[in-house]
Amino acid sequence: LVSQFLRAMPVDVPLRREQEGFGAALIFKDTQLCLQIGNMTESGAFARYNRWVSEKDRVLEDDCIIAVDGHRGKALELIARVKMKQIGETVVFTVVRPPTELMTLPPPSH
Repeated sequence: LVSQFLRAMPVDVPLRREQEGFGAALIFKDTQLCLQIGNMTESGAFARYNRWVSEKDRVLEDDCIIAVDGHRGKALELIARVKMKQIGETVVFTVVRPPTELMTLPPPSH
């Protein structure tokens, strides 16, 4: 039995900051180095982005934002960078999918 881990490549997601936010909860602990995406709405900025990109580039709940406008840091620093943007300005989130474990079985013996 062989175990492999897959990790998606980071994807840059440009979104305009809107009055009502981005249409997802950003979940974090202050010492983490990412923001976890949760509770996405069907009408928010993330959902609109997902309608325009290929399936492999879509943002999903539980994906992680590892940078904001190219800047990495602790979760509180990332949140602060998002809050610095004015309504209507673009924020570029660098998003990665948490690793997924896949099990590869050997071919059946005859």
